[in-house]
Amino acid sequence: MGAKSREFADEYGENLNDADMSDEELAALLAGHSPDLEAPSPRAAPTLEPGDPVRGTVVDFRGGELLVELDSKTLGVIEERELEGEPLPAIGQAIEANVVRHDRERDVVVLGVREARDRIFWDELRPGTIVEALVTGTNKGGLTLDLKGNRAFLPISQLELTRVEDASAYVGKRIICEVTSFDRGSRDIVVSRRNVLEREAAKNRAAALARLTEGEVFSGTVTKVVENLGAFIDIGGVEGLLHRSKILASARNLGESRTLSPGQRVEVVVAQIDRARERIALDFHHVASTSRSLEGYEAGDELTGWVSQIDSGGVWISVDEGVEGFLPRSAFGRADAPPGRGSLIRVKIVSVDRDRGVLELKLADEENE
Repeated sequence: MGAKSREFADEYGENLNDADMSDEELAALLAGHSPDLEAPSPRAAPTLEPGDPVRGTVVDFRGGELLVELDSKTLGVIEERELEGEPLPAIGQAIEANVVRHDRERDVVVLGVREARDRIFWDELRPGTIVEALVTGTNKGGLTLDLKGNRAFLPISQLELTRVEDASAYVGKRIICEVTSFDRGSRDIVVSRRNVLEREAAKNRAAALARLTEGEVFSGTVTKVVENLGAFIDIGGVEGLLHRSKILASARNLGESRTLSPGQRVEVVVAQIDRARERIALDFHHVASTSRSLEGYEAGDELTGWVSQIDSGGVWISVDEGVEGFLPRSAFGRADAPPGRGSLIRVKIVSVDRDRGVLELKLADEENE
């Protein structure tokens, strides 16, 4: 009588006779494996470990979670709160993440994006990268910032174009800055806001310089005064120089001291533009007025003025606030070109036209005829 056979029901409902099996095959079946039939693989790949980086595609939104397809047999989920404060990715969009754990009950891989984004952040970080950061505090040397979850430092000297003594007003604000240096090992990041502001200022300066024309009048603001040079004046996105000679000449003609200080408003006219060197020469703006009395001006008086306007007939010379004289082109001779706008010149009064409020002038060194 033959030996009694043992029958086992597999998961497909079929009977397998152990008489046709080797000991190895039987052991494999008892362990849950069949050498002849491929068992269905779980969608959550058992080879993934916590912390592993993965890349997948968003396929659905469900119950506060993003469903991510990692491969044809593996699905992952990301809680929406992981993406708090930013728009959710669109269905079909690729996303980088890291494995958090395997949820065996749901047979899915739970994913997190923070570690992946931090890895991408450091991989892509370069000196010169423009970033947006949140100012979280101040210290003796500058400000501390939160840069996508990383701590960064902004030296106080790199906060503005000018020195800032108290930076506490910046705490809680988001600012645009440039990465100047970093160390992946120590995770130190140093940034500058001043670099960004300087580039913006240079761009604005170039645009303002392109629009500027000689003779334009501005109510400018003195930004700084340099001894033996003059005053720099902001005329709307661009600075010009009011030379010391103009300041001294104006003071002499007005018969009083004329000093300028930072923050002071002053009416100026664009006297000359050197676009190649990006330099602007300014002069005081003197408004001519026919109602201004010319009392005190007599023929033969010598005066120092500056060229305010040039036309085909000659040049107009400002000799005082609201007082101008005319110097004909013939006064310079055929070979000599008239002085440029803003130039200082010594003149002599030929006659006083009180009806027009204008002085007729000649060069002070001309011989009397």
